[in-house]
Amino acid sequence: LRSAISLAESVGRIVLASEIRETIALSILESIDSLARGPAEVSRYYRDHALFPEGSEVEWNEGHARGTVLGLGSQGELRVASNGQAVSLFAEDVRVRPVRSTSD
Repeated sequence: LRSAISLAESVGRIVLASEIRETIALSILESIDSLARGPAEVSRYYRDHALFPEGSEVEWNEGHARGTVLGLGSQGELRVASNGQAVSLFAEDVRVRPVRSTSD
C-alpha cells in the first residue's frame, strides 16, 4: 500500500473535484451513519477489518512481550491474553506488531 500525496500523481492524470465529490460525500455519510449506530457497530467493523484480528499473535515493548489478541476493549484498547492474563494495550502507550513466524 502506497500513500499518495497527490491524486494526480497517484493516478497519472489531473483529477477534478466534480469527478470524486459525490463518491467522497457518500462515503463520509456512510461512515457517520455507521458511527451513529453505536459501539457495537464500530466493534463489528473492527472485527471485519482488523489489522490484528482475534486469535492473532502480537508482540509489544520492542518484542519483550507477546500475546494473543482477544479483541477491542470498551475504551477502544486492544485486549491481549499474555501469560494467563488479559492486558489492555493503548496505541499511545505501545507499538504493537504481528509476530513473525520463524520461516519468514
